[in-house]
Amino acid sequence: MVQLQLYSAGAPLSRKARYVEDPYGFVMAAFPWDVAGKELENETGPDENQIVFLLDLGEEVKLRGFNGIDPVMPILMTATSGHGTASPTSPTAARLPKVFR
Repeated sequence: MVQLQLYSAGAPLSRKARYVEDPYGFVMAAFPWDVAGKELENETGPDENQIVFLLDLGEEVKLRGFNGIDPVMPILMTATSGHGTASPTSPTAARLPKVFR
């Protein structure tokens, strides 16, 4: 299973906080993309549709200007399931950490 090193108990707050408005950056930093011997050794990053979704999500987070205290409007986004999308019953989804299913 993929370990999320950024969310370990000893990770400094600044290391985690820098990704609040950058979900794509978080995904790239948190997973061992293209590392020999790891689950994602043959992957260089998310699929194109996932990248677009993560970048759009980051823009929506920035638009709301969340300060960490005061509530903001929720982000409502959808993604259609197409060929290759990791739906809950697909073999790809079975390899994803539970947090992404």
